[in-house]
Formats: sequence, C-alpha cells, structure tokens
Amino acid sequence: MVVPGVPFEGVQWSYIMQMRVHWAVHLYKQGITKNIVFSGGAVYSPYEEAAIMGLYAEQLGVPRAHILLEGQAEHSTENLFNGFEVARDHGLMGRIGLASDPFQTAMLRGLAKRMERQLHADIDVVPVVFTELNVANLSTPVIDPSTAFRTGFVSIKEREGLFKRLLGTSGANLDWDRARAERSSRVDQALNALRYAQ
Repeated sequence: MVVPGVPFEGVQWSYIMQMRVHWAVHLYKQGITKNIVFSGGAVYSPYEEAAIMGLYAEQLGVPRAHILLEGQAEHSTENLFNGFEVARDHGLMGRIGLASDPFQTAMLRGLAKRMERQLHADIDVVPVVFTELNVANLSTPVIDPSTAFRTGFVSIKEREGLFKRLLGTSGANLDWDRARAERSSRVDQALNALRYAQ
C-alpha cells in the first residue's frame, strides 16, 4: 500500500496526515495489505514526510519490518510513481494499493491507469472509507520527530517557481524511460531464472 505524504511542521501531525496514516494502519490490521510504503520528502518543511508517517504507523502497531520509506517525492504523482518503484525494488510483486483521502485518490487515478498500461503495474485505488474509519476519534501517538529532520533543508517554494511546481504536480518529473528499463530488466532476470531452473 502506497501512502502519499503530507507536510509536518514539527509539533503535531495535520488532520490529513492523521487520516492517511490511520487508514493505512487500518488496512494493514484488516489484512488487506502486508506492507506500507510511506512516500514523501522534506518538501515544505524540514521533516521528511515518509519518515514522520512511518514513525506514527509504528507507534500505532505496524511492525517496522512492514514499513518502507520513500523520501524523495515532492509531488503527489511522484508519491505513487516512486512508491510503486520502492515496492518493486523490495520484491513486492503483487497488487499495489494507493491509500489516501478520496480527493487525492481521484486525482491520481489517471496516473495509476497510465502506470498499468506502460509499466504493467497492478494498482488499486483505495480511498478512505469514512464509515470504517471513525475520524472523530483518531488517536495521536507520541513520536520523536528528530530522526526525520533534514538539515540543509530549503523549501520547494524557494527552489522552484509556481509554474515548475505545477509541472511537477502534473507528473513532468516522472522518469518513465528509467522505469520501463528497470521493468524490462526485472522481466529478463525472471526469465533467466526460469531457464536456469529448468
């Protein structure tokens, strides 16, 4: 399950981050997913979003061995794209889910379809179901955010203009050629392993 990040300001998580993490933990505890990939770099604040979310998930009962972190993504499209690649790099070859709020999952549905066509990804969009997640009673565990603090941080607003950020949000930074090459390489390795086994 890939979970896109949300900025963390160093004191307490936002409602959106709280909802996304609790939803991913709920899916884990229900046996719907075996592993969670939290995705998000230090984009608008000096805290790496994926690391913060991972700390919260661990405190909510997900074993560290089932939490993967992708700390480079700066846009929602990169969260899904990079999160998928992290899952594949860790040998998770089954279906991939995108767990987030309904607005973001709807926004990323088109990218998920394109990834299915071009990368043969098998992606399910899994928006929060509010009848299953009582958002009024979500807990906030205590974490030490210092491990997610990134020194030398510069906000994306200072590094990029609005137009470049909008391009990133639309997926302009996704490296489709590299992803296709890596997929082809994995297929070749699998075929060679089959030939060797015979």
